[in-house]
Amino acid sequence: MRRVRLSLIVAALVLFPATVVMADLDVDWSVTPPETGDVVDGEVHITGQGSHRLLTLDEPGVDADVYVVRGSIRFEDVVGTGYLEMWSHFSDGAAYFSRTLAAAGPMAALSGDSSGRVFELPFFLNGAAAPERIEINLVLPEGGEVWIGSLELEGFGGSSPWWSARQSGALGAVVGSLGGIMGAVVGGLASRRRARRLVNALIIAGLVVGVTATGAGVAALVVSQPSHVSFSLLLIGLVVTVVYGSLLRILSRAYAAAELHRIHALDA
Repeated sequence: MRRVRLSLIVAALVLFPATVVMADLDVDWSVTPPETGDVVDGEVHITGQGSHRLLTLDEPGVDADVYVVRGSIRFEDVVGTGYLEMWSHFSDGAAYFSRTLAAAGPMAALSGDSSGRVFELPFFLNGAAAPERIEINLVLPEGGEVWIGSLELEGFGGSSPWWSARQSGALGAVVGSLGGIMGAVVGGLASRRRARRLVNALIIAGLVVGVTATGAGVAALVVSQPSHVSFSLLLIGLVVTVVYGSLLRILSRAYAAAELHRIHALDA
């Protein structure tokens, strides 16, 4: 069993290299003064109606397909619907925003009073070039009083899909062909109750591939890889794991029964 676990770890490291994660960027208001508001006890204090620019990050160094700005916020007497927003500006002149306008959760809008909560402003590049500038704003259309803690910029995932849709099809074909060949070998040997060690080794190899692919599929979902990457990995992983896991149990019993029959024959 220890060898199986070691094989799974080695296979995962070889077949699916670690996901690129960009270095975190922390914004401490005592070190980086905000563009609007006053710093009080490590928080930016902002009051009044309007759009308030908190921070501009030129060349933020984003090296990830998904990045998020998060921090803590508390507020009082926010009238209407206020929100935080992140604008991502690109070299071609395009600009896109993320806003905390959800009904609940870390992307919830600002309204009324809150003693303190976490907020998040995520953005998905989907393989596009990194932004050349990021701007963080607080918008209070009808006024209020807000305190914002230090900010953190964190990225997840590689800068592009792990492979293309066409390569996913090729991967499925290769795995299917190899699975068919291994199945034929296992079936032929098992039907004759021969080469038990080889049969077990092939089945364990199949389990290694299945579990590794499943784990990689989960990782692909976490880092927001395209569906042709995550779905193909999960499909391959789950099918192979279930098939070879079932074979391991069935054939172990079959070989044990054959061995017991052989012993009884010798005793007779």
